[in-house]
Amino acid sequence: MNNISNEIRAKLKRLCPYVGSYIPNSVRENARDFWPAPYDPDKHAGWQWDDGFYQCELGLCDMDADHVDPAGYVAIRPLGQGECALIFVICAGWAKGFDPRNLIFQTMQEAKRYLDTLLAADTPEIPLAI
Repeated sequence: MNNISNEIRAKLKRLCPYVGSYIPNSVRENARDFWPAPYDPDKHAGWQWDDGFYQCELGLCDMDADHVDPAGYVAIRPLGQGECALIFVICAGWAKGFDPRNLIFQTMQEAKRYLDTLLAADTPEIPLAI
């Protein structure tokens, strides 16, 4: 499970959730631009359940980008039999050679802890399933 190259790990640490503890002020500003009033970024930018794939998704931004568009998202997808997959959907060409298909965990919380370590950021709490 630890076969992510150092180059990719360094790139992942430049991705950040729009909300959560310890995110830079620039990311908070981007969240306010991306989810303008009357939307509340703290509510809309956190983990959201997608019942199409039945996975919990979290939007990510690139802290090096000079625009507000999201870099993509990360999802924790329940697989059944107590396992979850950590799925990255990141803009095309961002990380050639990054194939995280083997990021399988026993619980959603275990997947979240691993993600927090990869991003070097505390992501918000995962809401209860819909």
